[in-house]
Amino acid sequence: MWIGEFKVWHKGSLFIDLWKKYDIHAYSMYLNNFEEKGEPYVMREAVIWGGDAKKAINFIATWPNAKITYAEKNRVIFSVKALGAFHTTVLGGQVFLVKPIIEEYGWQW
Repeated sequence: MWIGEFKVWHKGSLFIDLWKKYDIHAYSMYLNNFEEKGEPYVMREAVIWGGDAKKAINFIATWPNAKITYAEKNRVIFSVKALGAFHTTVLGGQVFLVKPIIEEYGWQW
């Protein structure tokens, strides 16, 4: 078994749009994946902080590919359409996420 730490960026990410607009930091975790009407989705939990945290959560609520399941203060649980190349790698059977993902400055750590 290998344990690695990666710094990644992927096109079409909700968080990239958030970083472009708002002063925020976040950590997030993948909760599960599922299909709805034949389309793959991932469910994530994020804790967002920074000067624009509330604005960022409101942005998630209006982002076309996101659906908020739960939101309280700076914590939000939401689903997004899975981006094939990225999410299928992260959620593959050979990959285990042992820590939350830190998201800031346009990157995920």
